[in-house]
Amino acid sequence: MSTVVLKLNFANGNSCRAITWQVGPKKKNLKVKNFEEFQFRPRELVANICRIYIHLGEDGDSFCQAVSRDGRSYSHTLFEQAELVLCKIHESADVIATFSELGRKIWVTALVTFYVTLLIQG
Repeated sequence: MSTVVLKLNFANGNSCRAITWQVGPKKKNLKVKNFEEFQFRPRELVANICRIYIHLGEDGDSFCQAVSRDGRSYSHTLFEQAELVLCKIHESADVIATFSELGRKIWVTALVTFYVTLLIQG
């Protein structure tokens, strides 16, 4: 999938769904009986999703804004949970630190957007 398509999916409010199913409150609903048969490797999947977030976050504020506006599935705790999973699966310190910084940047963007909206609404 190209970066352009991924960015469109993020802009359309689909930014956090993939990671929500892996580390969020719905992770218990994801059941796979035979991991190898389906080549399902949740640890690799979480690490790869986080790397995709990092890559897309390199483009600047537009990605952070798109993710923070995803009211259906974005939450700051989701990024914290993903960071804990990255630590648990022994991902590299660079990936963990970069993902953590991206999560903080998205959180700040969400807060700024929220407060600006409150000020505008009066």
